[in-house]
Amino acid sequence: MNVYVDVCSDKRFNGSHTIRSIVSKKIVNDEDSINEIAGKVKEYLEKSRVSYFLSVFTNNDNNNVDTDYRIINPLVEGGSKMSVPKFELICKSDGEPIQKVFILKNVSSVIVSNIIVEDFVLISVDGSRQSLFMEESLYPTSLGSNESFEFRLSHRVFERRGVGYKEFQLIFTAEDDQSNKYRCEFKKNVEDGKNYMLGLWNTQVYQSDQGLQNTKDNVSKPTVFISYNWGSDKMADEVEKRLKPIAEVLRDKSSIRPWGSIKEFMNKIRDTDLVVVIISDAYLKSTACLYEIMQLLKNKKWISQAMFLVEDSAKGIYKPAKQLEYVRFWNTERDSLKNELEGMDPSLVIYQAEELNKISLIQLNINEFMKSVADRNNPDIVQALDAIERRVKNNCLDVNS
Repeated sequence: MNVYVDVCSDKRFNGSHTIRSIVSKKIVNDEDSINEIAGKVKEYLEKSRVSYFLSVFTNNDNNNVDTDYRIINPLVEGGSKMSVPKFELICKSDGEPIQKVFILKNVSSVIVSNIIVEDFVLISVDGSRQSLFMEESLYPTSLGSNESFEFRLSHRVFERRGVGYKEFQLIFTAEDDQSNKYRCEFKKNVEDGKNYMLGLWNTQVYQSDQGLQNTKDNVSKPTVFISYNWGSDKMADEVEKRLKPIAEVLRDKSSIRPWGSIKEFMNKIRDTDLVVVIISDAYLKSTACLYEIMQLLKNKKWISQAMFLVEDSAKGIYKPAKQLEYVRFWNTERDSLKNELEGMDPSLVIYQAEELNKISLIQLNINEFMKSVADRNNPDIVQALDAIERRVKNNCLDVNS
């Protein structure tokens, strides 16, 4: 007899999800009564840090012919409550009109790391969003218990109150020491005109549902992001065609709604289960394409997500001499834009400065990315398409299969 447990987590960011997991036979015996099994399973789950609603099922296998699932105890709420990180964000004036000081403090006992800023925006009353995203090195990457981090940001909208503005939003993701993921939102309403962006911001922290498995009766499809240059459109079409029946496919041409944010879409690459990277010469020289890769590289285990499909135009990526050509290309791109910006009023070239930050990040990481690609046993095009399809299908399997 196997014992299955349904654990429905509560207060999740995207709503309630169910995990079905098999409990080791070591904690129960075939001769245990229903109450004994329920008690042992509850004790087993109490050792975890997850808050849960519990239902227990037995699997009585009659010579592998018939399987009978039956609820053996009522819904039970319990489990030790998970410690969720808490933060405070305070904005202060720095004397300079367009510069502000931000103090982010972890006011909990939870140590957080892998802090990744998703966006910093100013939202107007009509719903339009103005990105204020700054160089990522300005933000903290980790915070210990009760630790504070002070950083300074500059933008022309910091200088004066604008008519029609609704609120500022700063959003980042983080992990605790148990690899639990969180989404943190900081908001400052500016409609009332009081103090504008100064003072304490409202804070909300949600636990992410990433990695939760569904039940055998309700298996979710894996999410697959296709990263490619439009010159490889036909190849992307083929990949999407193969994967659509078995996966939720994220591709710019089919996933970005009219007037939707391209940047917000590109940032989703790090939150998907798998990523198909169609590499061409044009891809390796595209700021937009490699910006997606820079977002993917923020994941510690990004290489396990990625499946490379190397086209003929990029075969030189396996040779050091060709790799150096791409390194020199991005050095030139960075120096050229940097020279163009010299002597310009920073408040007038915010967007161009953001592009320089992107290009600088690519210039610093392009060599490491090419090294990682060259180190993989990448199949040829035909074999790669088959291998990608097989891997995505495997990710569709239920955890108990």
